[in-house]
Amino acid sequence: MLFPVYNRKTQLIENCEINFFIKNNILITIHENKLFQLADLFELAENDNNIKQKYFQNNPIVLLCGIFGYLLNSYFPMLTHMGEDVSGLEKSIFAGEKRANTKSILKLRWNIVNFRRTIESQKNIIEHLITDASHLFSVSRLKIYYGELIDKIDDISRILENEKESISALEQTNNSLASFQLNDIMKALAIVSAVLMPATFISQLFGMNAKIPFSSTSGFTFFLVLFICMLSMFGCILFFKKKKWL
Repeated sequence: MLFPVYNRKTQLIENCEINFFIKNNILITIHENKLFQLADLFELAENDNNIKQKYFQNNPIVLLCGIFGYLLNSYFPMLTHMGEDVSGLEKSIFAGEKRANTKSILKLRWNIVNFRRTIESQKNIIEHLITDASHLFSVSRLKIYYGELIDKIDDISRILENEKESISALEQTNNSLASFQLNDIMKALAIVSAVLMPATFISQLFGMNAKIPFSSTSGFTFFLVLFICMLSMFGCILFFKKKKWL
């Protein structure tokens, strides 16, 4: 079975594989020691007689149910942390940090999708365990306990679905704000180019080698060209304001 594990370094949820071997009154787990919750459970069982009596009853299927239940309960702090990340992302979006938000959105989306895919695989395995491993479930009450695990997985899936919808809405909001900002930048650049275009044309016209009226080398010609350029720029600005483009 695969279990989600949060990597603090990459801030991504990764999969941790645990292999379970069941035979008679023996349960063997093989894993890479990435799931500290499993070690915590066995440590609690060593120090707490109530937990030891509850799970260690010479029935590996009871212990397996306890392991599943304990690991599923450990998901809720992760879900709470993801919810806090979504809330922080919402505040950051309206603060205007577009580029940083895009990276955070991608990480959260990946975490939610990977988390959900992992627990759905757990649900399928537990359902097959209930239906196909009838020789292991000698007590009908155990089927009820495993059915409760499936209900808990469904609750977690609903929480992840809500978080997924929130992330999608925040991503659309972030993209819209980034698009508005880009449009404002392009608008400002277009207006600047349009305002300078007449002045550029006039200055290049008087800079030609051909004989042009008022193109003498006197100081009056320079101020005349400067005045015409400023007048054309001022006229463009008035025109844009009249059209409410500014």
